[in-house]
Amino acid sequence: MFIFFILCSLPHSHLPTSYLSADIISTLEYYAIQHSLNPTWVPTILRDSHLLCISNISDAYNELIHSKDSLWRRDELQERLFIAFITIIEDFLMNNTSIQLTIRQRMLQTDRILNQITGLLVDLNSDIKTTTTTTTINMIDKTGHFSKLSKSKWIESLRHLHDRLQRLNR
Repeated sequence: MFIFFILCSLPHSHLPTSYLSADIISTLEYYAIQHSLNPTWVPTILRDSHLLCISNISDAYNELIHSKDSLWRRDELQERLFIAFITIIEDFLMNNTSIQLTIRQRMLQTDRILNQITGLLVDLNSDIKTTTTTTTINMIDKTGHFSKLSKSKWIESLRHLHDRLQRLNR
């Protein structure tokens, strides 16, 4: 919780982007997992601290999603990271965060997020094509977690966000 107080106590214009590394996001997410907190808990903290560097936060989540660490590779945690990633971007679009940025800053952040989403869409689509039907059925029956159906849901959500970000960038 100390990190949250640091984030909230610093004025957002003075907040160094190094505070938003994957290590800090990872620590907050790990804390949330240990305490069985909602997958949107960390994004809510970050939103409520009024940070304007959303692309750095999404970079950190993107890094965790692609992490080689076995903890973050687990299906249920991948799902948690996708929920958080999507929540961060939806908050950026729905709240006044993007309005507070200059046009250039907004465009730069939007471009970075669009690139991340494009990369995730490529990864998810290639994963779906390499997954066999039998494996998918077994995954759904056993765990109910990050299955082929779930991946299709993330693809649809990411495509929707991609379209909204493109409209914002015009």
